[in-house]
Amino acid sequence: MRAQSCETKSSSSIIYPTPAPGAGEVLVKTLACGICGSDLHALKHAEKMVEGSRKAGAPFVMDLKRDIVMGHEFCAEVVDYGPANAKSD
Repeated sequence: MRAQSCETKSSSSIIYPTPAPGAGEVLVKTLACGICGSDLHALKHAEKMVEGSRKAGAPFVMDLKRDIVMGHEFCAEVVDYGPANAKSD
């Protein structure tokens, strides 16, 4: 699985192992993905975003010690189903 990742204010394409879908999940093949302004803002100002999220009491804060996979606007095809998931038309 290829992903666009950012770490320490730079962006690169990284290959990750293909995950197996768990219960209630599906595996998708990305057909198209957009990188939006939020992603670009995170690339340049991640430390300030994390600081603001912590001050606001946000339930989720990015872990800047790990790669951050960018892109959240997807068009995808379902290619596998997790255990006990029913395929529907």
